[in-house]
Amino acid sequence: MTKSPGSIYAYNYAQSSTDSPKPSIQPISISGFPESKASIFHPLGLGYVSSSRTLFVVNHGPEPHTIEVFTLDESMSSMAHKTSIHHPLIHMPNAILPMSDHEIYFTNTHKWSYREHPLLSTLETFLSIPGGTLVHMDLAANNGSTLLNLPFANGIARLNASHIAVASCTMPAVFIYAIDPVSKTLVEKLKITVNAWVDNLHSDSNGHLLMAGHPWPLALNKVAKTNHLF
Repeated sequence: MTKSPGSIYAYNYAQSSTDSPKPSIQPISISGFPESKASIFHPLGLGYVSSSRTLFVVNHGPEPHTIEVFTLDESMSSMAHKTSIHHPLIHMPNAILPMSDHEIYFTNTHKWSYREHPLLSTLETFLSIPGGTLVHMDLAANNGSTLLNLPFANGIARLNASHIAVASCTMPAVFIYAIDPVSKTLVEKLKITVNAWVDNLHSDSNGHLLMAGHPWPLALNKVAKTNHLF
């Protein structure tokens, strides 16, 4: 691990000018975060609930990994740490999708961590072994369940109140699922095959799904091998 912990930044693009040499990107200060956690903070995926200004952040610090929960102030210049979520199903977390303050979905990319099992993790990646998972957690009840397995499960996005999209990096494909409102189980509705290793997903206000991916798998593998160093 590096000596410098990670940080969260805010970019107010609505108040930024394309003519400005320095965009308004500012670090968000954190209060109430124990030094033992702050010193090894390695933020990865994050999800935001605007109604309560709750920010969920995947923390890839030394294992076991956690999901950290913060409350942002109105200016988005600082945030207060609320709690750390520990659970056996959080083992290789990547993207996180909060449905509310107490309900989240998140992906685990692999079954095997490269840090602990480099050979198995590499085989899992390049053989497209479905060791990645999509997990649903009810934080109020402190329970979770694995909904499905995918090769290199990665980005996740909410399309509307009843459908989500999940990226499988090494399939490579994006799957659209309908959410059962009672059981929270998923029903596959569509598989979108793409010509890149899809990583991040985002849906805009019109319901359009945006995808970002890696065109060269070996370059992604290099990042995966060294990501824990940064």
